[in-house]
Amino acid sequence: MDIRIEHVPPMKVAYVRHHGPYDTCCQAWGRIYNWAGRNNFIRPGTLGIGASYDDPETTPPEEIRYDACLTCSEDFAPSGEIQVQTLGGGQYVTAIHRGAYQRIKNSFRYLMAKWLPQNGRRMRDAPCLEIYLDDPGNTPEEDVRTKLCVPIE
Repeated sequence: MDIRIEHVPPMKVAYVRHHGPYDTCCQAWGRIYNWAGRNNFIRPGTLGIGASYDDPETTPPEEIRYDACLTCSEDFAPSGEIQVQTLGGGQYVTAIHRGAYQRIKNSFRYLMAKWLPQNGRRMRDAPCLEIYLDDPGNTPEEDVRTKLCVPIE
C-alpha cells in the first residue's frame, strides 16, 4: 500500500446511521441510495464515504456505529432519517485499498496495529473514513479503489 500522511479537508455529508457489525452496513447504503435516487440527489462529483466509529474487537456488535454518507452542498438540510454532519478536517494516514470491500478491515488493521506504532503515530478521536473512488457496478472487484483514512494526532 502507498501510505501517506495527508490533510483531509472537511466535507459536509448527508448520512444514514447503522448500528451493528460492519459487515452488515450495506443496509445503510441501500437506504441512503434509495433516498438519493428518489430525490435526484447524486450529482457529478458526489462522493460516497463510510465513517467507522468503533473497534469491532472491543465494541459489542450491536453497539458498532457506521455512517453511510454522500457529500452534499453547504445548504443541504436534513430530513427524516437522512442526517447531516461534517467529516474530515485534519491529519490522516491514508492508503488506497484495492479490491473487495470485505477485505478493507485487513487494510485498516495493518494501518492501526502495525503502521501507526512503527511510525510513532497515534489515532485521534474521530471516525476512520472510507472514500469510495470507483463505482463497483462498473469496475471489476479486483480493481475497485477505496481511500482509507485513519485520523491521527
